[in-house]
Amino acid sequence: MDFWVRGVLGWALMVAAVAGFAWCTIDLISTGTPWLIAGDIASVFAFLLGGWLFATRGREATQPGLPEDTPLANPRPFGN
Repeated sequence: MDFWVRGVLGWALMVAAVAGFAWCTIDLISTGTPWLIAGDIASVFAFLLGGWLFATRGREATQPGLPEDTPLANPRPFGN
């Protein structure tokens, strides 16, 4: 998957999981059905999956080191 696809999907999955967890918890207080407990558990796993997707998106615009065409690229040009 691409950098932006993983980032957006991970973020959206985490937001949806938080919203689903809140909805299931509020509804669980009033009704107490076991399906809402399963929804809470599924929301926790969905949040973890979204966090994993977001964390593994890679690096798009970051390269290690400094650019080579600036004076800061080699601060010690004489090997000191």
